[in-house]
Formats: sequence, C-alpha cells, structure tokens
Amino acid sequence: MSGVDGDLEGNARAALRRLVGREDVDFHEGQLESVLALVRDRERVLVVQRTGWGKSAVYFVATALLRANGAGPTIIVSPLLSLMRDQIAAATRAGIRAVTMNSANTLDWAQVRQALADDAVDVILVSPERLNNPAFRAEQLPDLAARAGLLVVDEAHCVSDWGHDFRPDYRRIGDLLRALPPGTPVLATTATANARVVADVERELGGVDERGGEEVSAAAYPHREVRTIRGGLARPSLRLGVLPSMGAEGRLGWLLTHLGELPGSGIVYTLTVAAAEDLATTLAQAGHRVAAYTGRTDPAERERLEHALRDNKVKALVATSALGMGFDKPDLGFVVHVGAPSSPVAYYQQIGRAGRATERADVLLMPGAEDRDIWAYFASVSMPTEERARAVIEALTAAGRPLSTAALEAIVDIRRTRLELLLKVLDVDGAVRRVSGGWLATGESWTYDAERYERVAAARRAEQQLMLDYERTGECRMAFLQRCLDDPTAADCGRCDTCTAPWYAADVADTALGAARAQLARVGVPIEPRAQWPMGMDRLGVSVKGRIAAGEAMAPGRALARLSDLGWGQRLREILQQDAEVPDAVVRAVIRVLSEWDWDERPAGVVGMPSRRHPLLVGSLAAAIAQIGRLPLLGTLDLLDGGPIGEPGGNSAFRLAGVWERLGVPPPPPGRGRSGGAARRRPGEPPAGPCRPGRRGPPLSAVTADRYLASGTAPEVTAAPAGPAPPDHPRRTSPAGATPLINGGHTGNRARTDLDAPGGYLTDSTRPPGQAVVPAARGGRATVTRRSTRPSATTRSPSPRGTCPTAAAPANRPAGRLLAHDRRLRGRRLRHRDQRSGAHQRGQCRRGRPDLKPAVPGGLRHRAQSAARDGGPSRRARGFAADLGAAAGQGKALAGQSGLIGG
Repeated sequence: MSGVDGDLEGNARAALRRLVGREDVDFHEGQLESVLALVRDRERVLVVQRTGWGKSAVYFVATALLRANGAGPTIIVSPLLSLMRDQIAAATRAGIRAVTMNSANTLDWAQVRQALADDAVDVILVSPERLNNPAFRAEQLPDLAARAGLLVVDEAHCVSDWGHDFRPDYRRIGDLLRALPPGTPVLATTATANARVVADVERELGGVDERGGEEVSAAAYPHREVRTIRGGLARPSLRLGVLPSMGAEGRLGWLLTHLGELPGSGIVYTLTVAAAEDLATTLAQAGHRVAAYTGRTDPAERERLEHALRDNKVKALVATSALGMGFDKPDLGFVVHVGAPSSPVAYYQQIGRAGRATERADVLLMPGAEDRDIWAYFASVSMPTEERARAVIEALTAAGRPLSTAALEAIVDIRRTRLELLLKVLDVDGAVRRVSGGWLATGESWTYDAERYERVAAARRAEQQLMLDYERTGECRMAFLQRCLDDPTAADCGRCDTCTAPWYAADVADTALGAARAQLARVGVPIEPRAQWPMGMDRLGVSVKGRIAAGEAMAPGRALARLSDLGWGQRLREILQQDAEVPDAVVRAVIRVLSEWDWDERPAGVVGMPSRRHPLLVGSLAAAIAQIGRLPLLGTLDLLDGGPIGEPGGNSAFRLAGVWERLGVPPPPPGRGRSGGAARRRPGEPPAGPCRPGRRGPPLSAVTADRYLASGTAPEVTAAPAGPAPPDHPRRTSPAGATPLINGGHTGNRARTDLDAPGGYLTDSTRPPGQAVVPAARGGRATVTRRSTRPSATTRSPSPRGTCPTAAAPANRPAGRLLAHDRRLRGRRLRHRDQRSGAHQRGQCRRGRPDLKPAVPGGLRHRAQSAARDGGPSRRARGFAADLGAAAGQGKALAGQSGLIGG
C-alpha cells in the first residue's frame, strides 16, 4: 500500500472533504480510527454509533483510499432501495462511481455488468435478497467476491434474529464472507444494537457457521478477530415527548390542529399500511401537504416522494417503517409516531431520521390501545412453528423437484408472507435451497431449535414491555433509550418532557376533534375481485385454473372496515372477541352505506353467510338489514359436510378448497314476511324442507365466500313450482337437505322455460355443470347461477292466478336478465330488458296480473351512469333508497360508507 502509507491520515481527510464538499470539516470521534482499521490494518470492524454520526463517511473514505491503491470495488449490502439511492448520491458527490443491482433497475443490469468487467465501478450496492438470487449467486457473485476490495454490511443488526428487524437473507452474508480473498477488510455498521445483537454480529463476522454451530477453518477466515468501535448514542438535538391517554380521535385531532406548528418538514409514522393511507387522506383533505409512503407505494412514486420531502415540498410523509433505515435528510424537523413501535430499539432507529444537522428536532409519540394487538400479529408472522417448517420440508422432499412459492401454497396451508419468510429461514438453516424455478429440499438433517425460538420470543416480549415502560417513565427519555441499547454513556438530556416540562400543546381544537370523529366513523373498504384462480387447485381436488372467466368473477364489494383501521379497528376487535347480537353502531354504519349507494333496482332480499365463530353476530346483522330495508330475510346458507375447512388466515388456495362444495342454499321456510319475521331461521338450524338439486357443478368459491355479504352480491335465482324433477335433474341427497351453491354460470347460455311442462321447471338447454336447482319460496324450485351483477331474476309463485309469459327468458339470450315483476306494478308500464320487440319491450303488460316476485339478485350496486343509461332507477329502487334514507335521517346511521360484516 505504498501509495497510501505516505500520508494516510492526510489522504483520508482530503477524501472526507471531497465527500462533504467543505474544507473545514474533520472526522468525528471514532471515524478516522475505523478508516485506519480497514485500510491500514485490513481488519474486520463493527461500528456501533448513533444515527447521524456518519457511518457512510467511513466506508466511502475507505473505498477512495483502497481504490487509489488498486483494490477492487467495494460491495455494500444495503437493505432498502431508499438507502441505496441516498448512498449512490453521496458517493457521486465524492467522485466515487457507484452502481446498484436491484429489482427496480433490471434494465440496467447489462450495463452494470459491463462496467464491472471494465473495472469502471468503485462501489456496487446489492440487497441481501439479491445475494440469495440463484442467477446472481451463479453468474455475478463468484467473480465479484474474488475481486472485492472491501465488504460493507450496512444496518448490520438485521443479521441477528435477536434484533428488532431480523432479515433471514442477511445470514447469506456468511457465504459471501467465506468467498472473499484472504485479508479483505470487512465493515459492519449499525446504530441500533444492544449487547446481545452486537454479540450475534461479531459471531457472524468472526466465522461461526450458524448451521452447524461450529467455527469454520482458519484458512477461510484469516482475520477472525472483530474490532468493535462503539460510541455514545445520545442525540442532543432531539426533544422527546409522549402524549399518552389519547384515543384515535384525539390523536388525529391533535395532528389536524398542530401539524403545521411543528418545525420544518418531517415524518409521521404509523404501524400499518391502512393507517398510513387513511391518516394521509384525512390530513390532506384538511389542507395539509402530506402524502402516504408505504411498502405498497410504487418504487418510482417512492423516489418522487423522497425528493419532495428533501426539498420541503411536503410538510410530512405519513409512512410505515418502509421509510426508515438510511433515509437521509439532515434538516428533518420532526418525527411523530401514531402508534408505538414494538421496541425502544426500533423506536430509536426511526426517530434517528430527525435533527442530524439542526439544533432542534421534535419527536413525539402518541401510543394507541391497538398497539399490542398489532405487535402480536407481526410477532406471529416472524416466528415459524415446527409443524409448518416440517410441512414445507416434507412437501419439497416429496416433490423431488423445485417448487415455486405459489405451487407450495397448494400443498401447505401457510399464507404467502409467512411462507416466504419460513423458506428463507430454512434456507439459512440448510434444509432447503433456492434454485432456478423455485425451492428444493437439500436432504440435509434439520432440527427445529425450539429453545432458541422461545428465547427470541421471550426477548421480544421483554422489548415490548420496555416500550410500554418508555411511555410511562418519569426519567429522562433519551437516557432510557440509551440504556435499552446498553450504552454506558447514558445521561439525562435536559430537553425531553420529563427532564423539563411538556413542550407540546395538549389541546385539540373542537373543529379538529369533530373532523377527526367524522373521519374515523367512516367505514367501507373496497374489495376488488381477484382475476386468477390460485395455482395448483387440482392438488386439492378443485378443477379450476388460470384466469377467472368474466361471467364467473365476483363484482367489486365492500367490507365494513379493517381491523387495522385507526377508527373502527379497535372496536371491531372487541366485537369479534365474542359472539353476540350485532351492536347498534355496526347496524347504523351498514345502513348508512347502503343508503349512499346508487340503486338501479331494489334488492330482493337479504342472505346470511354461515359463521362457525360468530353465527349470532352475522345472523342478527342480516335480520337488522332486512327489517330496516323492509326486505325478506331469505335465510342463511348451510354448511355442508361439516362446513368450510382449514384454519383461519390460511392461504387463498386452501381457503378456496375449504369452501368448495361446502356451502348450500337452504329452502326458505314457508310464510315468510316481508322483513323475515317469523320465517327467520337461526344460523345452525336445519332447513325447513327437502332439497332436490339438479345437475350441479362446483359450489360457492372462496372468492364468493369471502365477499358474499361484503359485496352486496348474491346468486341469481329463477324459480318455478315444486314438483318431481325432470330426467336431467337427478336427485341428490345433501346433509341437512341443503344444496351446494354453485360457483357460477356461463354468460351466453341459452335458456328455455318449461312452465307448461310437468312440474313447471325452469331448465337450461345448454347449462353446463355449475348450476343447481333448489327449492324456492312457497315450495317452488330455483335454478341458481352467479352470472350477472344486475338484480334481474324472478321467482314464480304456484298461484293459479294470471302469469306474464314474457317473464320467461327467450332462447336466444342468457336467462335471468328480466326486471323483476312486482305486485305493486299492476297496471303500470313494465320494462323487460333484452326483449327484441313487441308490447313488452317497453309497454303495457295486458296478460293478467303478474304474480311474480323478486328473487335473490346477482348484484346490488349500480353506478349512476348505468341508471341514467337505462332510464333511471326503478320505483322500487327509489322506495328502497327512501327506506334507508329515512332510517339514516332518524339518527340510525353513522358517517361513511360500508359493506357488510362477515363472520
């Protein structure tokens, strides 16, 4: 290193000044020591320093010195795209040529490879996930590791599963370490590591093979000693505070009142994506310049929002932890948390974004009652169980070939996010390996380390308790955080709300509180129908695949709210803890949203979905809707063969298989009143009569089961008088006399009516498997389809009074597309859609009193433009809207819009 040894410290300072762009700067305490350890001593160094200390300056200065002496490029393992963008910008300012290979720039990979081959790259940034990519491991990593001049592991606490942000892919760094040439210096940096995490990182850098628990050979690790350089973690510029004992209304009201008073621009953190999006919407509607930034945000939009925050074009980004590690805005003026992170370590990392180059930055925590439930959920996702782990290994072993994650979902009932994390953990343990085409079992012996997982779980529970203690502490808040990070230099800051007095206003303007209350009372979450069937359904005995046909797809629906919502989330969690009559507040919310929908047709009735956990809740909600809307309560679908199978929260493939042929349409009890009344059949009661199904295909799909009430859609029903089944309708006996509800009809089927045939059945001359004939009102029978999203089918009564022949569907169009007749329309003009000509296209029905009544509609919601196109809503639709509007006007509704709540 003769080119560097002459004046190493002087060259280091010159590189630092080029990086910062100022001639008067010098190294912080510990920075030069770290650079010398890497460049001169070629050691493995762990740097634990406060946020804003300048860890990136260490590896960029070291890179400049090493490259000047002929070393190869520096490899930086960085966890977030936002962090990579910041690092590339900083390197460019210092004249360092930096590139990246990540999922967001695949079109640039060929150019990056060529630049690496030409030795025109000083720094390459890769994500830990890229290290585990089979193609990258095979094609790029060997040559890159052999030429590396320095390896940097940024945010190294992610290596440790004791840490607050454990990422299994970080364990792949061990493979990279073993591939480095002897004597290659290694730097690991973090600001959030307590003593236990530090020990884990030192072990990883020093050469302990986690899969075997033994140290690797000295030849692989010629420099196994790790030097740890640790400094004080106090942040003198931060003014900490906690605003406790505020409900969701108070927290939102406080932000509406005081966000504009906080210094500069900043970040408002939430615990969930839903909370971030809802909060950003509310603040923006009130005139604040804010935007949501979450894991769902498009990468290009993320980059735009980061620039907007840096340039102070927004007051705040309302963000999840997706905007966290490495985001660099030196003058960030504040950080507010609506909901507490699960540990003081995670909290310290997030608030560390603020006040890096300012004398003061405000940091405020507003904890919520929902925090513990959210912590518990995320903890359950990150901790694999032995049963699930073995199921995955056995599935891959039995396959004998690579399986994709989607294909595995049809074999093991694990949700996608949990399955992906579990596969990564098993990959680190050596039980499975990621290859081209998916995942493959290695055949190596594997033991579930239950004791270690329990220790980790216990440690995380202890960290959660520390976070609760932080909220209530009477000591210095900064010192409290330092002690949680095992910082021996902890001392009172003299600035937080416990060292002095609350620096924040606690008042909330009445107008802001009212606006917050109205916003949090809003309900209604859109549910978009899925376009594809889950993969591998044939493995589960369900013969569907590919794209869901347009005629079989569900209409868009609504759910009442999310469990993660700031307003309704906590209330719904409390409601779902037991099965009881539906609370009035839920009924009021449902009625309000129904009253605000655009109704082209009056719905024909209310159908309840069966629920094994909340039958009373769902049944009472259906009855309440029927009563207020003056609609018939058509009963509750039956659970066949024991009902849906699979555990709650399973993946989509198993949820679909769990309801396939397990939901049936019961015969409505006789004597049903207009609002259900005495005819109501409680959930779990057997149906009132025999079931005579006809040809049937697949029953209710998982998509339907999940969204049946939420979307306000239901199968179309066309019925005729009861009687013996015709030859093409073989009798089938089902448990409790119920009929499996079909998955869907096929648009374009030609239908014929046999109203004059024995029994008066409605049949379909081209109907494929996928329909069922079930008893209808007053002992009639019905053909059930789920094709149209328009309420259009009819139910024929066995009454001998006059009938309207035009109610029968002509043979050249799909059945069930007529407007339902109603007794109240006698003597009025009737419209029959799709009629080619004649008096009934838009004319007077003179063939006798129509004795037909509406049956279950195929869909309830119709947009205003549809109503305008068809001549406006029907009289019955207007009457239904008036019923709901009257209920809402009498104080029976909350603000917002909603679908229905499922069980």
